[in-house]
Amino acid sequence: MKQNIPCCEIEKKRIEMIQTGMEKGLLSHDTLKLSMELDKLINASMIKSYK
Repeated sequence: MKQNIPCCEIEKKRIEMIQTGMEKGLLSHDTLKLSMELDKLINASMIKSYK
């Protein structure tokens, strides 16, 4: 995964996850998958900021 994550990419993923959660439910496979993807983006961004 690339280490330089723009904030807009994180925000897009967050919005996508919220929309999916509202449409399909918070425990749907798609929502949980997006949540994990968002976590990875946030973690990569945080790791980059600590270096």
